[in-house]
Amino acid sequence: MKTLQKVSSVREVLLEELDCFKIILNETHKVLKSGNEILDNDYSLDRISQLLESRERYIDQLKRLEDYKSQFAFSEKDHYEILNEISKNARTLVEIDAKLLDYIQMRKINKVKEITKIADHKNRSINRKLNDLEKTKLIDIRQE
Repeated sequence: MKTLQKVSSVREVLLEELDCFKIILNETHKVLKSGNEILDNDYSLDRISQLLESRERYIDQLKRLEDYKSQFAFSEKDHYEILNEISKNARTLVEIDAKLLDYIQMRKINKVKEITKIADHKNRSINRKLNDLEKTKLIDIRQE
């Protein structure tokens, strides 16, 4: 990746953007194995955090490139191939991210169910003990 000072044309800016998207996509595939099977795998939150942290640098670079690109006047028709490839990579990342968000939501729901189940079990246990204690008191009163 070049620094912004070394980028002198729209084409170079677009190629830098494309490189960033490709790197993000490669990192994503490396960490998640395959973008299409996200919901079928069990990823740790550490692994997902690692992915998001590794992407952050390139996303910041993309923001800077986008701002820098606005300084140039250019026709999309002249750079159609590069823009089309950037768009394709961006769509792929959006699809993977949507699946990743679904996976995280599914994990959250499962954790809530698990915690609810544990809390419910404890409440039943406490209620059972209280009922047993009340029955014992009732028996004690009747025996007297």
